[in-house]
Amino acid sequence: MRKLELDGIGEQLTYMSIVTIDWYRADGKCQKLIVTSVDNGPLQNLINCANAYEMWEKLLAIHEPKFKTSIHLFQQKFFSYSLEATDDMSTHIAKVANSGMRLKQLEEPVTDNMVMTKILMALPDMYNHFYSAWDSIPAVDKTINNLTSRLLIEESRLQQRNWSVMENQKSIELTENNPKKDWKSGNKNKATRKPVIAIFVNYQGIGKCNSENT
Repeated sequence: MRKLELDGIGEQLTYMSIVTIDWYRADGKCQKLIVTSVDNGPLQNLINCANAYEMWEKLLAIHEPKFKTSIHLFQQKFFSYSLEATDDMSTHIAKVANSGMRLKQLEEPVTDNMVMTKILMALPDMYNHFYSAWDSIPAVDKTINNLTSRLLIEESRLQQRNWSVMENQKSIELTENNPKKDWKSGNKNKATRKPVIAIFVNYQGIGKCNSENT
């Protein structure tokens, strides 16, 4: 009977030893992974940690406040974004989409509808007519890819209109600058010059510039 009791204790001690050895082995691997993944600065804070758990808790205490600050900064960047005059439509859409994706990676609730709304809200006044056209399409078709395609087409159309306006303006200037002859009086008179209206299109809106020719 005594021998059986001792045999049972021996088996229990052997099992506990195996579990302990396995735990230390796994903890050592975790410590190595943490140490080789951090810079020298944070590494100084981990020297006195006894195990991987203490290392992890120490890193959380150091970096979690910075993580929350990063979320706040990315939220501010997303909601305060405005279109720059030098950006084309592709760049504008990419900036908003990337900002929204970054917030999603930080586990912040940013939906595709929020991204599309931000893209539309940042558009210049020349795209005001686009809102009603977009609102009229079925909800199932309101996707980021569809919005991107439609905005790129609209950008191309506005650029074509701007090119046509500039070409017409050149024709007007050439006509106004050529003198006309009064055949009845035999005198050459310069054609009466009219105010020239130059129309330009950029991402801040459609502008007009008047110039008087004398």
